[in-house]
Amino acid sequence: VLSRWGCFRIPVFIDGVMDLSLVDLSRSSIRNDKSRVRASGFTSEISHDLELARWCYKELYLPYAKEKYSGEEVVIRPEELDRKDIKREVLFVKKGEDRVAGVVLYRQGKGVLFRFMGVRTPSQELLQAGVVQGLYLFLYNYVKEQGFAPICFGGTRPFFKDGVLAFNKKWGLRLTCCSDKNMCLFRRNNTLGVKGFLINNPFIALEGKDLVGMFFKGAMDPEEGRGCHEVKRWPGLKRVEVHRFGEMIRTH
Repeated sequence: VLSRWGCFRIPVFIDGVMDLSLVDLSRSSIRNDKSRVRASGFTSEISHDLELARWCYKELYLPYAKEKYSGEEVVIRPEELDRKDIKREVLFVKKGEDRVAGVVLYRQGKGVLFRFMGVRTPSQELLQAGVVQGLYLFLYNYVKEQGFAPICFGGTRPFFKDGVLAFNKKWGLRLTCCSDKNMCLFRRNNTLGVKGFLINNPFIALEGKDLVGMFFKGAMDPEEGRGCHEVKRWPGLKRVEVHRFGEMIRTH
């Protein structure tokens, strides 16, 4: 963290694993997810069929990625599906007899890598019905039953308000490492635009290889808010820093 010069080194992606010991099934948001999944009639299916893994890639992952990230090159190439050294299975979410969402799971020793997650498109109605919540709930039940650990989520954006990062946190996210690609955030001045961006977009920065949470406050803001207090408990962070535009006021 190069905050003395108004520069912060931010990873493009943050990696994390699902730590089953961090999942609190009694929390209200997870109870609500369960009720939503039951009300929508979603069920799960596990398959070891390579052709179904290819079907998941072609019919669920690709269309969903293109719908979600229109105009961005984020699609993972399918060649790795045919690698002989990888054990794989597919977790599907079903609505009746239809497979409406899925994810390919790669075995890595006793661990699992989350890969090629997709939802049938157009996805809006299924998303509103809780299909992604169902996928995570079924994944949790399956990996706990099979005794897998860890479960690698893959990369998410390094901003605490990112929806995917927050959703993964609910399901036991433990931050582990980050991508090799970084970006530098330079704070050249204290215009209203700069202040607004920093206050409203707390992020994860790098200090060597360590992950550090960064929060900014306005001149009249309290030193801590709800967001700072919750982030202090995030596994994988070395510490959380609270800055009032360049002058650090508290570390945790």
